[in-house]
Amino acid sequence: MTELEIIVIFSLISFITSFITSVASVGGGMIMLASLGQFFSPSVLIPLHALIQVSNNLSRAYLFRKHIIVGLFKTVAIGSAIGSVLGVLFFSLVPEEIILALIGIFILWMLFFKASLKAVTNNLSDAFCGVLAAAVGMVVGANGPVVSAFLATKDMDSKELIATHGAIMVCQHLFKIIAFITVFQFLLVDFLLLIVCTTLTGFLGAWVARSFLDKIPQKVFDLGLKTLLFALAVTMIIRGAGLELI
Repeated sequence: MTELEIIVIFSLISFITSFITSVASVGGGMIMLASLGQFFSPSVLIPLHALIQVSNNLSRAYLFRKHIIVGLFKTVAIGSAIGSVLGVLFFSLVPEEIILALIGIFILWMLFFKASLKAVTNNLSDAFCGVLAAAVGMVVGANGPVVSAFLATKDMDSKELIATHGAIMVCQHLFKIIAFITVFQFLLVDFLLLIVCTTLTGFLGAWVARSFLDKIPQKVFDLGLKTLLFALAVTMIIRGAGLELI
C-alpha cells in the first residue's frame, strides 16, 4: 500500500472516529488504535496513535485550562513519568506480536468488562493512578479509559473533569511520544503529513457531528460501534498469534 493510500485511509478514519467521539463521547480513540493496528507494528502504532490523540486532548485542555485541578494533575503527572519508564521496559522485553495481541485483548476487555476498571481504580492514590495509566498506555496505547475510571471517583464538575482529563492525556501522550522517539527510534518526521491530514479531517468530523447528535438512535449506534471494535480487536489478536486471515 502506498503512502498516499495510507494517508487517505487514515484521514477518512480520523473523520469517522472524531464524528463518533463527538456523538457518543467514547469509542473514537479505540477505533483509531485498532485501525492503526491493522497496518502498523506496535512500535509505530502506539506513538502514532499518541500523536493523533494529543492534538485533540490539547485543544480540550487549553479551552478549559482555568478548570484544571492543578494539584491532582501534578501528582498524576509525577506518577505518569514513573509508569512510562516501567511501560517502556516491559515493551522492550516482549515480542511485538504479543504486544499486538495484548492491544486486541485490552480493547475486548474495554468492550465487555469496562465497569471492572472502577473496581481497580477506586482505591488507587493519585500518583499510582498515573503509574498504572501511563504503563498501560505505553504497552497497549489506550490509557484514557484508566484515567477516566479514576477521575469518575473524584468529586468534580463536568468542566473540571474535561479539563483535568485532557491535561493528563496530553502529559501521558507526550511521555509516550518522547519514549518511542528516544528509545525505539520512532521517526516523527516520516508521519508529519499523516498527522496534519488526520488533524484536519478530525476537526471536520467533529464539526459535521453537531448536525447528527440527536438523529442517530443510541442503541443502533452502540451496536455498530461495538461490532466494529470487536472485529478489529479479534483481527489484531489473530495477527498477534501469527495466524493468517482468510
